[in-house]
Amino acid sequence: MFDFKKIKEYMKSPEMRIFWLFLFLVFLILIIDIVNLDLFWTSISGAILASVGIVMFLANVNSAKANLSLRAEKNRVENIIASMNDGVIIYDPEFTIQLFNSAAETIFNLRPFEIIGKKLSPENVRDPKTEILTKVIFQSLAPLVIRQSADGVYPQVVDISFENPKLELRVTTDRILNDGGQPAGFLKIVRDRTREVELLKSKSDFITVAAHQLRTPLSAVSWALQSLQNEPLNESQKELANTGLAASNNLLKIVEDLLNVSRIEEGKFGYDFKKIDLIQFLQSALDQASPVAKEYQVRISLF
Repeated sequence: MFDFKKIKEYMKSPEMRIFWLFLFLVFLILIIDIVNLDLFWTSISGAILASVGIVMFLANVNSAKANLSLRAEKNRVENIIASMNDGVIIYDPEFTIQLFNSAAETIFNLRPFEIIGKKLSPENVRDPKTEILTKVIFQSLAPLVIRQSADGVYPQVVDISFENPKLELRVTTDRILNDGGQPAGFLKIVRDRTREVELLKSKSDFITVAAHQLRTPLSAVSWALQSLQNEPLNESQKELANTGLAASNNLLKIVEDLLNVSRIEEGKFGYDFKKIDLIQFLQSALDQASPVAKEYQVRISLF
């Protein structure tokens, strides 16, 4: 079944326009041959021109099909890039911007006509309009860069922080290679993590404040139970005091763990290696689990 829409597109393609021009010249040559040559040579000339015309027509149709497919694929890729939430920037080895999608426009506050086709250099850092983009392209100029991948390995991933304006960007850089395997350009995918980082910081601040506020009353409860152990108590009361003290110490440990979570997220946490009595450590773990075991009538022992 013929696709008349595609046939119409083929007929309007640049390749077919060249064929129509060739066909016009063929008719012009045939008219000249009819006027100046006899019927035999006119027939031979017409047959040769018709053969060449058929070959050229088929070649142009195939070329038009291939070019239309390439253009359709290019349009699909451009639509995908345009709809991405991450900024996409493509530039050649001379740092001339070739592609700048809508997400990149939002991140860097630049319009395509202001940047596409423009060659960037470190001197552009002095221009307020292109300062942030220049520091993303030339990352040694950025105020704070944290590498997330090994040097010289592609794709390269870095986190770049800016204070004015406040921006937290994750930038992934990869090479665009030609058929010979040589870099023909570079691709950067820029993700704006500013809101994500602020939310993580707010969560960390909340955990820190809550943990500090919990630690003070828990320390008071633990001190009170320790004092109570020094009083004359019967066996039942001693067991209750010991259980309460173990629970408060366990809560204090949980609070300390919450504080450590905040330190880990801020990159301020380190390991503190020290020798311990393994038996005593395991016994303390059993003591902490004893109230739960007793509730479920389970006996736990250390052998």
